[in-house]
Amino acid sequence: GQYASGFKVPPYDLAYVSRLEIMYGYGLEPADDLIPEESDSYELGLRGHYNDFDFTIAAYNNEYENMIEIAYVRSELFYGFFPVDFFQYQNIEAATIKGVELSGFYSLNDNWALSGSVNYMDATNDETDTYLSSMRPVTGTVGILYSNNNNLSANLVTSFADNMSKVNEYTEGVDTRTTAGYGVLDLMVNYDFNDKVRVNASIFNLLDKEYTKYSSVSGLENDPDRDWTRATEPGRGVSIRLDYTF
Repeated sequence: GQYASGFKVPPYDLAYVSRLEIMYGYGLEPADDLIPEESDSYELGLRGHYNDFDFTIAAYNNEYENMIEIAYVRSELFYGFFPVDFFQYQNIEAATIKGVELSGFYSLNDNWALSGSVNYMDATNDETDTYLSSMRPVTGTVGILYSNNNNLSANLVTSFADNMSKVNEYTEGVDTRTTAGYGVLDLMVNYDFNDKVRVNASIFNLLDKEYTKYSSVSGLENDPDRDWTRATEPGRGVSIRLDYTF
């Protein structure tokens, strides 16, 4: 286990700079009254190996005073059809972020292996007994790996997230945005032609799943008339990279 004490002075670009990115629907308002953040962090971890199985477990508890947290403050429509969400960094008098992280790796044989991870997080404003905007749903990965122990390796990974319904009321009777759970499949392949030439090919979101990460809409009003398409993640994508070593 370990303990750490933290002290963070508000960076200049958080406290005094305003920003407007109309094409990305994002704006940042200055906050010149921010004060330094203090924290106490506790972590306990365990790492193990048994036959062909490796695992790690970590639990953490972070307690904050005057935590610097980004918050949604308002929305504005530019040029009649560009909605922009404005955020501002603010101090939270007392807050706690705690969670558990698990990961494992199991070797099936000389060529095949399984991997997985799960992350749980809870983030609360201790003064108001509400959720922080940095709150995240349960997330994780499940993967199968192949290697011919020579020049070919491949990794098929599913990244998943639980639905996110732990949200605060935006105003009386109106909740902030929630998100549905999802699973996304990615395939990565590496091939070495020789000692000098390597090709990396990847297909992301293999099944072309439409989904939204909670971090993209955290703290926003759940407006049923709003077009949320811009908050969705990219569809299927392909990446090919050629590396040559001189």
